[in-house]
Amino acid sequence: MGFTRASTERGTTSSSPHDPVARSRRRRQTVVRAVVLGIALSSVRCGEDSTTGPTRVPVAGVVITPPAATILDGQTVELGTVLLDPNGGALTGRTIVWESSDTTIAKVRAPGLVTGAAVGGPVMISAMCEGQRGTTMITVVPVPVATVTVAPVSSTVTRGQTLQLTATTADTNGGPLTGRTVTWTSSDPAVATVSATGLVTSVAVGGPVTITATSEGQTGSAGVTVTPVPVATVAVSPATASITPGQTQQLIATPTDAQGDSLPGRTVTWTSSDPAVATVSATGLVTAVAVGAATITATSEGQTGSATITITPVPVAVVAVTPAAAILTVGLSQQLTATLTDAQAIPSPGAPSRGRVATPRSPP
Repeated sequence: MGFTRASTERGTTSSSPHDPVARSRRRRQTVVRAVVLGIALSSVRCGEDSTTGPTRVPVAGVVITPPAATILDGQTVELGTVLLDPNGGALTGRTIVWESSDTTIAKVRAPGLVTGAAVGGPVMISAMCEGQRGTTMITVVPVPVATVTVAPVSSTVTRGQTLQLTATTADTNGGPLTGRTVTWTSSDPAVATVSATGLVTSVAVGGPVTITATSEGQTGSAGVTVTPVPVATVAVSPATASITPGQTQQLIATPTDAQGDSLPGRTVTWTSSDPAVATVSATGLVTAVAVGAATITATSEGQTGSATITITPVPVAVVAVTPAAAILTVGLSQQLTATLTDAQAIPSPGAPSRGRVATPRSPP
């Protein structure tokens, strides 16, 4: 009110510096100016400290961006922060203290760098300044699987055997990722099956069968071929036999594995050590040709077994002499003929050449 009035009075002129009225008016104007100057100085120094200068504008709020985020395990991201004054203006040059509600999952350090320490969350990340706090929620997720490698990549197993496969999951940089879920499948379970842990069991001869491991949509595979159990031994029965010329003897070959289990359906080839004495067919049927001995061998997958066949003469069942009777005078001779026959009354001609001997004997 006085300022207004002073302003108004500062607009009137005086006639003389020695006029008492003028002097009185000048003194009043000086007082008014001092009052106005005091008000101005008071206005300037309202926000000042007597020793440090202007008082700092207080922090009224802290805003963190983004308000929520998802990061990968092991990944580091930087959060943004804005300090606000009471009017919503941005403040700078203030100290911010960072805090994580669970450092085992997410760690934070200045200036707002958050690192995923383990899968989990959400974790509250706080930024504090002058009693004000801003927060954001951080969730840590696993690093995605980029590749799946199966080892061994190619294998051959015998029927009935098992094979353990392993699947290795890795990130885009080739770093191994542990603890990931892997599912296993077989392209032909009739030949080879696979368990939930990657254990392959051979069922039948065949392949290669593709065994596939899948994790988070990524796949890897291996090929498995199933071969027959190898033949370890070949047994031929009977091991020995004796037959006469013209007779036959059926031999049987039994291939077995290392445990002695028979292996049916294996190919067996037959050979005779002396086809002039005994021959053998593709099925193991031996035919006696002449008196003597022969070794009959059965071979399967490089393994052999054998039997010894002895060919003996056909036994004589009947000896017929002709003529059955003759009358001779002294000094004359009579040729007799002996005919040898077997049990079937089949003559055995050429007895001497076959080792047969007919011994003449006179009656007493």
